[in-house]
Amino acid sequence: MPAYLPSVDKQKNGHGSNEKDDMGTEAPYDLLANDAVQSLMGEARRRLAGISRADGSYRALVQVARIHQDIGNAISDLAYEAVSQKVEIACVRGCHACCLIPSEARGVTSGSFSMSMLDAITIIEHYEEIKRADAGLPDRARWAASEARRTKDLVQCPHLGVGGECRIYALRPVACKIWFSADLTRCVQNRQQGYHNGINGWTDTSNQLRKAFEEPFAEVYGEVMQGINFDGYDFLLGFEEIAKLDGLGLFDLFRSKVNAGELSTWEPV
Repeated sequence: MPAYLPSVDKQKNGHGSNEKDDMGTEAPYDLLANDAVQSLMGEARRRLAGISRADGSYRALVQVARIHQDIGNAISDLAYEAVSQKVEIACVRGCHACCLIPSEARGVTSGSFSMSMLDAITIIEHYEEIKRADAGLPDRARWAASEARRTKDLVQCPHLGVGGECRIYALRPVACKIWFSADLTRCVQNRQQGYHNGINGWTDTSNQLRKAFEEPFAEVYGEVMQGINFDGYDFLLGFEEIAKLDGLGLFDLFRSKVNAGELSTWEPV
């Protein structure tokens, strides 16, 4: 398997399952049919079509990652607004029910949260800024993965603040951006069940929207990168790996490996 970020079970991409809710509840909204959401996805495709490959693969990926973040943030805002018009949304400031997360570090493959390589590149490109605002992050990132290995339990995201806030809210992975629920009780039940029993039907729409949103980005990514998965990278192990790369001063080497097409054979840590 290519090094850098450990890949997780892709069948469980997101914070819940796309299986039918065991209580038969269906979300009263279809965000893929929302005109404003479709307009933003069209904007993403237009911006992606203008990406230049002339300056090397990594520079192109940074441009793609920037669009990924910009449009992801905009779609997140629209999604929350649209859902809030239909139901009372459970995702409010300070809620962090889904920030206690599973990890491949536990040796369990089902129900893991995952992010894309573009999410990882966004964090890498802003890591100095993130560390200035949160000096304890690298140690917490390593601790979280170690704790998951030790306890085989769900572990708090290292980017979660003491007040329940996300310390990288604007830069958070798309799996976090395109995620919402109208039922906090179901969120907690889903977490208690390890995020793999399909008991939170409210989240189906967010998982479907995320999949549709990622498609054009995965296509462009595939043109730039060869042999490296676009998504399916474990949250805790990914954050740990980024912290290790930073600690060893390997970000520039990582970038050069991408440009040389050698990332698939590189095992730095």
